[in-house]
Amino acid sequence: MRTFIDVAELSQRLEIDFTTLKQWTNYFGMEWKVNELGHEGLTENQLKTLVSIKSQLQLGKVLDEIDLDEVKANMVDARVYENKLNHVIEQVTDLEQRISQKADEVVSYQLLKQRSELEEMFEKLTRLEQRISKMENKVKQPEQHEMDYNHNELPLAAGEGTKKKRRTLLEIFS
Repeated sequence: MRTFIDVAELSQRLEIDFTTLKQWTNYFGMEWKVNELGHEGLTENQLKTLVSIKSQLQLGKVLDEIDLDEVKANMVDARVYENKLNHVIEQVTDLEQRISQKADEVVSYQLLKQRSELEEMFEKLTRLEQRISKMENKVKQPEQHEMDYNHNELPLAAGEGTKKKRRTLLEIFS
């Protein structure tokens, strides 16, 4: 933070003439600082006081009615402000870490849930494939029997093999 502000910048920031600035500082007993180059200026705190004076004047007060104690009471000490700011920054950082950790936990849970759902789906798919193959086998077995019958063979009882079907008289003359 800069501590010295020269006269030209003060006039520009406050949007007032240099002579008015001099009158206010003399009236309220503010000391001008001189930098190493010999230029006059004020500090940041004095600038804040002048801003407050200007705002009170714009509200309709005259110089005699302006209370500098009220101005100073509204100002916060820089160290107190910085301490509170650092505390807020620490809280925000802590919250960011907690949110990040919670997000990681949520993603991990979702991944585990999706994995278990995929495993369930895979098991169902495997069972369906087994059922389909059993059904295909059942469908193929009657077709096999039909093929046997088409080859003029009949199944024999108790493992004797197959016997050739004899042609009937009608089949011979047809």
